[in-house]
Amino acid sequence: MARPLIRYEPDIAGVGRVMRGPEMQAMLAARARRGQAYAQGISPVDTGDYAASFHVEVSARGTGRWADRAEARLVNRSEHATLVEWANGARVLGRTVDHIEKG
Repeated sequence: MARPLIRYEPDIAGVGRVMRGPEMQAMLAARARRGQAYAQGISPVDTGDYAASFHVEVSARGTGRWADRAEARLVNRSEHATLVEWANGARVLGRTVDHIEKG
């Protein structure tokens, strides 16, 4: 008895719509907000400016290689964010990325 032929034809446009859709954006934003809470919790506090300067940006289109899908970014706009990340060894954003990736 012959096996039935199964054929799969990917719907590239459909996958793209899923990757940019509102559900994907919401899921990414939720993960980034959990990361924001974690980052604020491990931030060094002198004035409170650094911890208060985190925010989440969500877009239906990424950039560069990832322009075909939604993205969420955890951003810190404090004037001394670079110093906190690299000069004093706190690595808040680096540690937060690890935390987000672990789920």
